[in-house]
Order: sequence, then C-alpha cells, then structure tokens
Amino acid sequence: PDYNALLGEWDGTRIGPNPSDSDVSCLGGQSHPPKMVVKSVDSLSRTMTVDVSFLGHNHLNNDSIQNETPGDDTEELHDAICPIDTTREVDAYTEYIGEDREKYSLGIAFNPDSTISLTVTYTYYEDPNAFATYTATFEDTYLLTKAEG
Repeated sequence: PDYNALLGEWDGTRIGPNPSDSDVSCLGGQSHPPKMVVKSVDSLSRTMTVDVSFLGHNHLNNDSIQNETPGDDTEELHDAICPIDTTREVDAYTEYIGEDREKYSLGIAFNPDSTISLTVTYTYYEDPNAFATYTATFEDTYLLTKAEG
C-alpha cells in the first residue's frame, strides 16, 4: 500500500453513537469535530506520526441529552506514533492519569473508501486522586476525510 497517501490534514465528522442507540448524554463532538495531521509515515514499521485534536468530555453524565456541556474542552496530542493496520481497527494511542487510570484512548480504522474511522473513548474522573471517585466514560466515533488542498 502507498502509505504516503495518508500524509496531510484530515477533518472529522461525528457519526455516532446516536442518543437513541445508547446512554449518550453529550453531543459536543458534533460541534467540536476532530482534526488529524499525518506528519510522516514509515512503511517498514507500519507507523505514522500524527497530531490530533479532539473533544474531551471533562464532566459527568448529563440527566438529559445536551448538545454541549460545560467541561467540553479540546484535547491536543502532538507527535504521537500510531500503528497503521489496514485490516482492522487498532488501539492507536492511550493517555493515562497516573499509572492506571485511562484518560482517553484513540482507535483508528482505515476504510476501503479512503476515509479513516476514529473512535475516542474519554473517561472523566471527578477526583482523579481518590481511590473511589465518580466517573463518566464517553465514546465518540468520527469519520475523517482528507482535507482538500
């Protein structure tokens, strides 16, 4: 495969999950879509170096569906080295709070129509230092298309 075709900017559109399909309470990813810049690719190691910006849900679940929630913030990841696997979705990157609390993970799948599916799983901890704390986990799936230019 020509991995160089991945180089450049990719713009995202939130495609799921839908509130009727799950316990989704915040749709902030619709108005804050992700952007990914593939800065380099290595065909031997099948990796790419990327910058990604995406929505982080820094809040607990809502009682009802909200288009945005206070605490919705943009997260930025720079120079992350992610695997390239054109046969399945892979866990591309995980960020932790401390040693064992996952803050977010990014899943990447390459689609046959030259788009990329990006799944962001984001966990909010009301008190990340407490052993027992209220948490909320949000999952947003996006379809990324190559930006024109």
